[in-house]
Amino acid sequence: MNLPIDLNSLQLIRLVAEFRSFSRAAKEAGLSQSALSRQISNAESKLGVALFQRTTRRVKITEAGAILLRETAAIPNLLRGAFRRIEEECLHAKPKIRIAISNEIALAHIPGIFKVKPAEAKIIVSQEESAELQARLREARYDLGIFADMDAMTSDFKITHRMADPFILIAPASQSEPLITDHVQWILPPSGSPARRLINTGYPNLSASMEIENFDLMIQLVALGHGCSFVPRRALSSFTRKKLIQKIPIPRPLVRQLIVAAPKNLKPTAHVESFVRQILFS
Repeated sequence: MNLPIDLNSLQLIRLVAEFRSFSRAAKEAGLSQSALSRQISNAESKLGVALFQRTTRRVKITEAGAILLRETAAIPNLLRGAFRRIEEECLHAKPKIRIAISNEIALAHIPGIFKVKPAEAKIIVSQEESAELQARLREARYDLGIFADMDAMTSDFKITHRMADPFILIAPASQSEPLITDHVQWILPPSGSPARRLINTGYPNLSASMEIENFDLMIQLVALGHGCSFVPRRALSSFTRKKLIQKIPIPRPLVRQLIVAAPKNLKPTAHVESFVRQILFS
C-alpha cells in the first residue's frame, strides 16, 4: 500500500505545527526553509488538501492538518516503544517502566500502586497536570497513567484498575462546625481542575481564599487553621496529626473515580504486565 506521505514528511509537518513557523521548523530539522517548504507542499499535493494556512505574519494549521497530527500522534512513541523492546529483549538493556501520576493523587494513594518494585526494571515516575498526563498517555509516552477520570475519555485507554475515591469536608479542630457557605475560608483545588469541577457539581457557589493542587498540603493548612477544604477521605490516612482537624458530614456526596490506565495502542512489556499485576488499587 502506497501512503501519500512518509514518516519523515509527517515529522516535518509536526515541527511546523509545533513552531508555527517554517523557518524555525527548518532550523530544527537541519534543512533550508525552501527545502522544508517543498516537502510540505509535496505532502499537501499528494493528500489533495492544504495542511497549513500561510500568511506573511503567521502559519496556522488547517482542520485537515489537525486531524492528521491528532490521528498519528502515537506513531513516534510507538516507534520508540519498538526500539525500546529491541534494546530490552534482544540487546539485554535494563528494562524501564514509565509511570505518570496526576498531581491530584494524594500520598496515601501511592502505597497501593508501588506495592512491589520489580527487581530488574528501572521505574521512571513523572507527575503531571491531569489533562497533560492523559494527552501524553494517549500518545504512548508512558506505560501507565494514574489519574481521576471525571473528564477523561477512558475509551482511549486500557483500564487496568479502578477505585472509588469519596471526598470529605475537613475543618480545623478549633473551629465551630462550618456551614457550607461562601462565608467560610475555603481552601480548594484550582479553578478548572477536575477536582474543583467535581466539588462544583455539589457545591457550585464556593469561592476560594486559597487554591492548591496538592491535597496533602491542603490537609496541613487546614490543620494550621487556614480554612476548610474538601479532600479525598483516603488522603487523611497518611496524616498523623488527626486531632488538629475535624470531619464534617456533607449532605451531597462527592465521589470521583481513580484509574490506572495504559495506552490502548501500545503492547505492554513483560515487566509492565508484572508491575500491573502487583497493584493494589480497586
